[in-house]
Amino acid sequence: MISNLSTACDLVIERAKTRFQDAEALWPHHANRDLRPAWVMLKLYKALFEKVEAAGFAPSGPRARLTRLEKISRLTTAYLNTP
Repeated sequence: MISNLSTACDLVIERAKTRFQDAEALWPHHANRDLRPAWVMLKLYKALFEKVEAAGFAPSGPRARLTRLEKISRLTTAYLNTP
């Protein structure tokens, strides 16, 4: 069963990576500022996903969270670097 769970997690991780890459690639380079919150959310969710992946995507492990400093840093970077 653990092998099947590992395989399923690997598939989810690969699909999520692809979706994040697709979303960033398809983002309009001249998007108006109304889309800025969506860009910031994309970047924050991607950062959280990367933390989950780094932890091994273990469903029984501790919950992955971004620290307050990580959130502020990612939020500021994403906000200032919106395409």
